[in-house]
Amino acid sequence: MATKKILIVDDDPDLCEILIVITAKENISVQEVLLKAKAALTKACEDCNTIVFEGLIINLDNKTVVVDGVKTDFTKTEYDLLVFLMKNKGKLFSRSELVSSVWPENVVVTDRTVDVNMARIRKKIGAYSGNIVARAGFGYMFSAEK
Repeated sequence: MATKKILIVDDDPDLCEILIVITAKENISVQEVLLKAKAALTKACEDCNTIVFEGLIINLDNKTVVVDGVKTDFTKTEYDLLVFLMKNKGKLFSRSELVSSVWPENVVVTDRTVDVNMARIRKKIGAYSGNIVARAGFGYMFSAEK
């Protein structure tokens, strides 16, 4: 039986220098290739110091964020907020809890500052912006459900 070899290479160190070779039947669908590649990417990133949610990948060693394969620039505060929320998926935090967890003690931060940073993060993470949930009067959380 004839086989096709599909080579997917990503030499970006933020993605753990992943090299995936998929050998499949001639009639493999694009969806099957993408599913296999995604599974291999997730498995490879388990060995890295990363937080992965679908196509949102945070490399904790390099302090980088990759959104659907695109390296995206974050300020230190935006990065720290996103990491904090993603490490605590499903848990709701008040603005004051976020401030005490992310900002240095000697910095004065208002509720509006938290909201502005959340808006910037949502804009940068695009399709995953719906995963940052705001509950009026309560605070913010990162939800695995949209």
